[in-house]
Amino acid sequence: MVGLTGVKNYISSTQYTWAAPNLQGVQLPSSKTYSQPDQQIFNKTVALRFAPIPQAQVNTKNSVLRKRLVEATKNEKQTLLWFQEIPQADSDIPYSLHAFTSTGSPVYGSQCLTSATCIEWLYRSNPIPKP
Repeated sequence: MVGLTGVKNYISSTQYTWAAPNLQGVQLPSSKTYSQPDQQIFNKTVALRFAPIPQAQVNTKNSVLRKRLVEATKNEKQTLLWFQEIPQADSDIPYSLHAFTSTGSPVYGSQCLTSATCIEWLYRSNPIPKP
């Protein structure tokens, strides 16, 4: 992210510490260290916890990208492994949501900056070749 205005928790940098893959072969971060210069917070490390959620419970109401991904996997009879971050009690950073293939490869991610503003991305396994 290059820049952001209008939110109180603008994160300028984030570094994740990755845990060993879980029983499903998915490697989730165990902690993140971030900086919020607007709040004069630098290099704060917080522990992260994730809970698996069934694809049927994934909310697609406010996300066109997430809705397309869920519909595509249903049409192709694929199963995605979904994990939602469990927010820490003392954290002002809202949750994130991630989807992985059954082999543990990342497919989708969403990180909320506020309860109403989230950034979403899709992972490409085959990048578009440069001309």
